[in-house]
Amino acid sequence: MKHLILSALIAIAPLYLAGCDSDDDDDGAMGGAGGATGGAGGDVGGAGGEGETELFGEHVCIHYTDGPVVEVTAGADLDGAPEIAHEHTRVDITLTDLEGGLGGYATFTSDEATEAWFYLGVDADLEITDATGAAVEIEETTTEIEGCPAVAVAHRLDLDIGTYTLRFGPTDATLLSFAFEHAEHDHDHE
Repeated sequence: MKHLILSALIAIAPLYLAGCDSDDDDDGAMGGAGGATGGAGGDVGGAGGEGETELFGEHVCIHYTDGPVVEVTAGADLDGAPEIAHEHTRVDITLTDLEGGLGGYATFTSDEATEAWFYLGVDADLEITDATGAAVEIEETTTEIEGCPAVAVAHRLDLDIGTYTLRFGPTDATLLSFAFEHAEHDHDHE
């Protein structure tokens, strides 16, 4: 009996571990082929063809549900802004009082020029500026992350090397969860 259970576990382990491999676009494991990626309110399914954006909603959901988790408190201003660029980690941000509701500031340092997805557990306003104070354009936004109800909204943007300021809110929520993924996601979890 032990051998039967062990054999079954060995047989399905590669399927579980393949969940973070973005090269597996033909079976839908990470959104897969055939999904559509739209603007606000669009359905996020993953790579469906050349020129379409890959969004790893199911992959980020692993981090949203299984962690690891880092807890921070949003800064009321830039001086108190915590760093939230923790790869493969959900960051729970306790929001602070802002005019019009709750929100706050955080910083995000990108060590490479990349296209990235920022995932939020609350559909709150998000403003992003670069180190010079210039606004960073959010290229795409969606509120439907297939298979992951813990994520309320996802934003795609292009990042250069540098530090960015994120301003969340105002919102009624007291806690906002954040995670990010590089669009060129290609790794395995151990």
